[in-house]
Amino acid sequence: MICCVMMCGGKGTRLKKTMGLNIEKPMVKLKNKPLIEYLINILIQSNKFKRIFAAVSCNTQKTREFVKLNYGDKITLMETSGRGYSEDYLKIIKYFKDMENEKKHDNIKKILFLPIDVPLISLDVLTQLTSINQQKPCLTIVLEKGFVKNTGILPSSYGFMSGNKDYCYSGISIIDIKRIDVDINSTGKLALIEEEYKILNRPEIACNTNTLYDLKTAEKLLLNEA
Repeated sequence: MICCVMMCGGKGTRLKKTMGLNIEKPMVKLKNKPLIEYLINILIQSNKFKRIFAAVSCNTQKTREFVKLNYGDKITLMETSGRGYSEDYLKIIKYFKDMENEKKHDNIKKILFLPIDVPLISLDVLTQLTSINQQKPCLTIVLEKGFVKNTGILPSSYGFMSGNKDYCYSGISIIDIKRIDVDINSTGKLALIEEEYKILNRPEIACNTNTLYDLKTAEKLLLNEA
């Protein structure tokens, strides 16, 4: 079985800066609905996850209230520090590994991590993600930078080159909790996790809403789907 963790405890600095608003990123409106609502609705509709979690923090108190009020019976809130993605990611992996060791999460083998800023993810994409034959402890979803540009989206600055192509990280990953060994070193960081990459050139994944420009692009894509 697989569960999903929505990462929604960050500060959302880039989006706040370009929008000029002091608003929590998960609660930013896309065509009159908060970003998090798009993600929650499609995750519930997919019926593919044993449990769905929303990882919130002190940065996203209104998000916590929104989830509790509207989806309290379907979404489990999970508290993180909100100090950084890597730190929160580590805490969540350790939580599930501890639960597995104590046999408190029966049959949960994998965790799908979804950033809150991919609101256009479709049922088809979720089906692809949950059916990938994973070989290593961490599966990281990437896109070709050229594909992202051709979609009319500004590529993320976080990426790498392989062969003669540039790739962008999507922020989506799948952890095989049974294959991972949680080893915290003296600095409090997780030892390097062995990972593999899967290229998924899909507009729904490419549309990562980190700026006002990205938000407007997402609105155009929604209009094209209508």
